[in-house]
Amino acid sequence: MGIVDNFNEFFVKRVVGRHFAVDSIFVLRRDGQIIYRYPESGDDSTSPGVLLGGAWQAALGLARLIGESQEEENFRLSFDTTDTGLYMLPFRRAEEEPYYMGVLYRECLNTAKLKNRIRMLRDDLEEYLEGIAPLNNGEKTVSFDHITDEEIDGLFAPIGY
Repeated sequence: MGIVDNFNEFFVKRVVGRHFAVDSIFVLRRDGQIIYRYPESGDDSTSPGVLLGGAWQAALGLARLIGESQEEENFRLSFDTTDTGLYMLPFRRAEEEPYYMGVLYRECLNTAKLKNRIRMLRDDLEEYLEGIAPLNNGEKTVSFDHITDEEIDGLFAPIGY
């Protein structure tokens, strides 16, 4: 089972049908690539992930500027009004780079309660992922280790017309 399947299993069990007043839950990598979204969206647009990843990196830059030296996992990003917004939290899977869980919500009557539930959901997700072996079992993988140097050179050789 891949990481996307793991996220799907986790979120379907804990969010679907539980009166969790959110429009969308997503998981993205540091580079802004959305790797999981619930409910699934029909578009393949990368814009929301890139914008959110950039917003997160900008917020970390501001934190460093004001002298905060805490771990990234201690921060959260919130962009909201009294009843609508976005809430993002970092989390880790084993020793991998951090992922970010984001939630979009609308017409929420008690945003403090919702944000607390989202933090608890993130903690549960980290605990759930602890029981799953890393995708590469800690080994460094090389995607094209079976390709020869001559084949690589051939890929970049000029094409004759």
